[in-house]
Amino acid sequence: MYINQQIEQKRNKCFNLFYYHLSRKDLRGLSTGGFKNLADSVSIEMINKSDLDKSKSPDALEQLPDLYVQYSMDDANKLIPIYISFVNLVRRVQNEVIGIPIEDRITENDIPMTIGSLVTLTLGKWIYSQGSNKKVIDFAMRNLGVFDTSDKLYAFYRKCYNHSIQKYKTVSDLCSAMSELECNSENKDKLLHSFL
Repeated sequence: MYINQQIEQKRNKCFNLFYYHLSRKDLRGLSTGGFKNLADSVSIEMINKSDLDKSKSPDALEQLPDLYVQYSMDDANKLIPIYISFVNLVRRVQNEVIGIPIEDRITENDIPMTIGSLVTLTLGKWIYSQGSNKKVIDFAMRNLGVFDTSDKLYAFYRKCYNHSIQKYKTVSDLCSAMSELECNSENKDKLLHSFL
């Protein structure tokens, strides 16, 4: 994509144009095969894909213009239905197969545009759906990051972590402290707040 005299290669790009907010989604990252494979995976038929050899597209434009236009327009017309069907398929798998709650599933706006990123996000959503209190799971996940000695805030996070595990010995103690943080009470634990 060429914007502001810079070439950017991103699969998911948003930008403003006059009064419109545009979002460009590159579906190429959602399939290891071609566009037809992606369409087949969500049961959308690409009628004109077999009619034209893609390697001969430039010649077809001159020799078979009607067929070329049908081929091109079929691709353009199927982009949005394929995207919506893919998102719905992922949402259904996340909920019915993996068990991620409906409210935590991905949407058309936040779906990653590569399979690797989608798997990573889905794993994260699954991990957070395993407990009754997502903030406690978030606390546990942050504990993993505490041990990154290259982080600029390593010493501070380590201090917050040590304070938290010494002060809150049980999950219920931690949940109570987190509830106090939400209530903005005056006696809230500032180090715990910083850690979260």
